[in-house]
Amino acid sequence: MPDGLLVCDAVVVNADGRPPGLVDIEVDGGAIGRIGPSLPRAGKTVVDAKGAYVLPGLVDPHVHVSGRFGTAAGFRMMVRAGVTTCLDMAGEPASLLSSLRTDGCGMTVGVLYPLVPGDTVAGRDPSRSEIHEQLERQAAAGAFGLKVLGGHYPLTPEATARTIEVCAEFGVHCGIHAGTTATGSNIEGLEELVGLSAGRRFQAAHINAYCRGQVTDPVEEAGRAIAALRKIPASPSESYLAIINGAEAACVDGVPLSNVVKTCLRKGGYPVTEQGMIDAITAGWARIQAEKDGMVVLVGPSEGLELFRSRETKVGVSFPVNQPAAALALALARGGDGRRFAVDAFSTDGGSIPRNTTLRQAMGLVAAGLLTLEDLVLKGSLAGARMLGLAAKGRIHAGADADMTVVGGDGDAAVTIAGGRVVYDHGRFPARDGGRVFCRPEGAAAVKAAGVGYVRTETIATRA
Repeated sequence: MPDGLLVCDAVVVNADGRPPGLVDIEVDGGAIGRIGPSLPRAGKTVVDAKGAYVLPGLVDPHVHVSGRFGTAAGFRMMVRAGVTTCLDMAGEPASLLSSLRTDGCGMTVGVLYPLVPGDTVAGRDPSRSEIHEQLERQAAAGAFGLKVLGGHYPLTPEATARTIEVCAEFGVHCGIHAGTTATGSNIEGLEELVGLSAGRRFQAAHINAYCRGQVTDPVEEAGRAIAALRKIPASPSESYLAIINGAEAACVDGVPLSNVVKTCLRKGGYPVTEQGMIDAITAGWARIQAEKDGMVVLVGPSEGLELFRSRETKVGVSFPVNQPAAALALALARGGDGRRFAVDAFSTDGGSIPRNTTLRQAMGLVAAGLLTLEDLVLKGSLAGARMLGLAAKGRIHAGADADMTVVGGDGDAAVTIAGGRVVYDHGRFPARDGGRVFCRPEGAAAVKAAGVGYVRTETIATRA
């Protein structure tokens, strides 16, 4: 049998200032071995890059592959798009571990457990002790930290601040979708969040989602968002480039549960009711998500309406509400205080939501001269790795994890290598099973008991 991989004739791109070079890359187990010209091919499985750009595997710090927003289809969808590491931003440790073992495509995944009023916490104003108890329970189960779903299921301002404080005190990752019972999922919610954090570290989720023109002009909102982020230098942030959002369509007593869905219905001119959702689906403003051939896609109005009704409204839905001008402004805005970008990382809020488009869209920005390839690697891989404390990722260097993306002529992934295995190859998925979880040390036993590899993260790193 072949002994490892050899990626040949690759134009390697890192974010370290070195010019791209044409080399071979030897994979030794799950790590990168030698890098250099004309390495021996004997006994190796050869991946012929043929002068293509080879990037560190993308690290997406905001996806959904378990829990209320995600399914295991997201693993295939991500490796097809060049993603090898991700953070599930509102998932269930137990279901993630189960699906990763059987469908994980070799990916490295962490999960944040969501605090949902009336579900995972008693109400909108959970006490410090309730937050801490949930944190301990979920960390032991394999969670990397906690998530506040402010735009969908908001907590009070006080409880949001409390969550950030508890996570910071125990050195646990905290993701926040801006918006509380006092504000919405908009620029004012983000500005409120900056104050609530009191300088403590958290991950500011999908900044573009607060710049949809709900308060003022979207580009003006993007400017306000950049100014807000500069006030919280310890907190990393991410944004995505896709036009569609993603949410739960679920309704109770004829009213959508998610505040984001309510806002999207209003934006399209529809009443905030179950009938309003039906009308929006019929008109094509709301697009229902459905799994087909192992991938999640957006279906047409008639099929979407049938799914919405047959599943008693419990389906995923997307609306075309993201503003391209704001997304572009946030993607390109340069940083201060020694940072290269105001928004640290590209994300997708994708996974099993069909918008895993970072590579394709960012390569378009490179082609337009708006980003360099080094910028793409920084925002698409290295910044996410730093955000999550994964020091062995985000680089193609000897000793780094063997996660790589070979870029095709269309700007999308042609071949994806995760953990030293080819997991996507020109439309095929040679390795669908297995993967690794990064989590707190107290979750290691649960991860190993599930038959999944465990990755211990380093102390949470600085911003890019």
